[in-house]
Amino acid sequence: MQLALVSDYGPSDLSEICQRESHPPAVYLHAMHVFFRTLMALLYIAAGVNHFVHPAFYLAIMPPWLPAHGALVAASGVAEIVLGILLLVPRTRRFAAWGIIVLLVAVFPANVQMAVNYVELQHPKLWLALLRLPVQGLLIWWAWLYTRRKRPEGRFEDLGSQM
Repeated sequence: MQLALVSDYGPSDLSEICQRESHPPAVYLHAMHVFFRTLMALLYIAAGVNHFVHPAFYLAIMPPWLPAHGALVAASGVAEIVLGILLLVPRTRRFAAWGIIVLLVAVFPANVQMAVNYVELQHPKLWLALLRLPVQGLLIWWAWLYTRRKRPEGRFEDLGSQM
């Protein structure tokens, strides 16, 4: 069975690898995995920064039963920034993905509060607040994809010989 060490190649080498190797699906999957992980990290970093740029939005959706709204908004912003950065670092990637899952569960009450607020106000974007609730589950699934261990030495099996 032929193995290819994908981590030896840079992004510019991917098309060349796909043409000469017998396992383009593995290379494409790896490239997509890296792209979406990087996208996730950048989205969390941007969302975290947004907590400090537009704190009023986040303060308005804080459940009334939680104390220290300002501190919690700031803490969740810092957590998103830090976890986004850690998702980019190979040694901390799995920890960051688990941290993102915990964070998404922790902020879910704010998403529920947003929906409640929008219902009470008959807000025109109520549909968006309601859509955020199931999207939270998709975000948890997306983060979970990065909690799994890599195959030994970052290698992919030769899929071409199995087809």
